[in-house]
Amino acid sequence: PQAAARLVNALADAYLAQNVQRRAAEADKSLQFLEAQLPELRQQLETAEVALNEFRNRHQTIDIPGEITALLSQTVELEKHRLELDLRRRDAQARYEPAHPIASALRDQIASVSAQQKRIGDRIRALPKLQQDYLRLARDVEVSSQLYVSLLNNAQQLRVARAGTIANVSIVDRAVVTEKAAKPRRALVVAVGVLGGAAAGFLLTQLLAAMRGRVRDPGELEAALGIHVSATVPESAEQATIDKRKLKEPFLLAQQRPTVGAVEALRTLRLNLQLALADTERGRTILLTSAIPGQGKSFVSANLAFLIASAGPRVLLIDADIRRSSIERYLPVHGERGISDILRERLDPAPFVRADVAPNLSVLPAGDGVDNPGDLLTEERLRGLFAWANEHYDVIVVDAPPILPVSDAVVLGRFADVTAFVVRHKKAAQADVVDAVHQFRLTGAPVTGFVFNGFVPSRVRHGYGGRYGYYRAGYGYGNERRA
Repeated sequence: PQAAARLVNALADAYLAQNVQRRAAEADKSLQFLEAQLPELRQQLETAEVALNEFRNRHQTIDIPGEITALLSQTVELEKHRLELDLRRRDAQARYEPAHPIASALRDQIASVSAQQKRIGDRIRALPKLQQDYLRLARDVEVSSQLYVSLLNNAQQLRVARAGTIANVSIVDRAVVTEKAAKPRRALVVAVGVLGGAAAGFLLTQLLAAMRGRVRDPGELEAALGIHVSATVPESAEQATIDKRKLKEPFLLAQQRPTVGAVEALRTLRLNLQLALADTERGRTILLTSAIPGQGKSFVSANLAFLIASAGPRVLLIDADIRRSSIERYLPVHGERGISDILRERLDPAPFVRADVAPNLSVLPAGDGVDNPGDLLTEERLRGLFAWANEHYDVIVVDAPPILPVSDAVVLGRFADVTAFVVRHKKAAQADVVDAVHQFRLTGAPVTGFVFNGFVPSRVRHGYGGRYGYYRAGYGYGNERRA
């Protein structure tokens, strides 16, 4: 027994040491690649700055209308995203075969971004020659600067990971030798085995039935409905930790952890939805909803609104989920009056808006809970609210209730210019999503794309950067009021 315990403990120690070495080796390999790219990027940045300064010296005054500023922001985001994807693709070429899913996915993402760049390029070519030249030079400086700083930060993180001595596994208990030998009671062992086997079989059957039909891949939704996925947002360990702690203070991931992967994916969503808005007549209102509760639409809505506002536009976030508001988990609007009070008493919206909860970002809270939200969220009552919002804000983001439990989102959809459905990885049945989209489309409201939220890849490595009755029962029906 003593020898067996020593062997088990030695194996655990060896595995722990190997885990530390492997993590350091992976970080070192990625760091070598980054350090080889940094001098080239620094040279590109210096060259771009010199070219822009020379252009400004030759042309002392240049007319820069608002359209040019918006195009510059979009081109910078697209080019930065394409360059980051290209760096990841080149890194993947050294690690995987060309047919590997990661390499294939990166090629598809680069092709998608290139197509969006072509659309923006067509709009730029319609501008006067002087404005085209300025836009190109300013874009090169902004992209090179942002990418260089981003890679410097990633390199520093990898240096820390390479020097680290902490594994991502731990020994829970060491093997010990008991002083008293076990005396198995056969009858008890047999009884426990039979009962345990039966229980395990039953639970496994129930689990498989529950998991059958869950959305595991964004391609399933694209194939079923012909709607593209606007962004795939990875699971955020930071947000999951905050959610488990159930803190009273709000926590906005894009503000507190702006460089994590989930926020980078939300920046991609911001770009895609802004491009979609540009193709609409009004181009102001973004509505986010889901098929069922628990998909993370409030998380996406709050962070998306913050990211749009950080780029300059005046943004109003409307918490229209009166039954189960969650925006207060991300922004400081707890217990305040809002949309329910405005619609019930037909009041002026301005006094109820929390202005500047972040730079350029205002929030209209859900307000007091009511017994009959469906009677408030009517087209006639909402028309005045959205007319006022369109007059005072550049972009309106609406956090709408889920489709299947209630009809509120369908009414709100009539005022949206673009709509994104939030679908959480392995947390929504494909049949529910398809039903919800069909219901939403019956009103003629647009469905722009999906947000595939909480995605957990199978392998994590260093990088850069009777259903409806059940849902209704858990979604604020009856006499229960929201606290």
